[in-house]
Amino acid sequence: MIMMRDECSTQETYTLEVEGNAMEPTILEGDILEVDPLQEPKSNGKDLAVLKVHDKYHVCRFTRFGRQILMLHDNAPIVVVRREHVEIVGKVVGGTFINKENHSAGNTMAFG
Repeated sequence: MIMMRDECSTQETYTLEVEGNAMEPTILEGDILEVDPLQEPKSNGKDLAVLKVHDKYHVCRFTRFGRQILMLHDNAPIVVVRREHVEIVGKVVGGTFINKENHSAGNTMAFG
């Protein structure tokens, strides 16, 4: 999932607008995610993380395998990237659904 950097929402967090469908149905194109760069997402395949790979931002779950990062998407194949090509930007801590009728939950989300 490619992400675009948006304006800061607080001093500690910033928001990103989702582009693409790699995390559908969890996250849809147009959703706004709140990212905390001070929180380190766990590489347990559960936390949603923002990763920067070759100057592009991605939202995904991930795990480590030796010197590789396995990017885990809900709606796309697993992507394997060498650790030195990945920057862990932050953890997704919340967001707002823009396309509410396509989400089964309410209009805001929080990730722990």
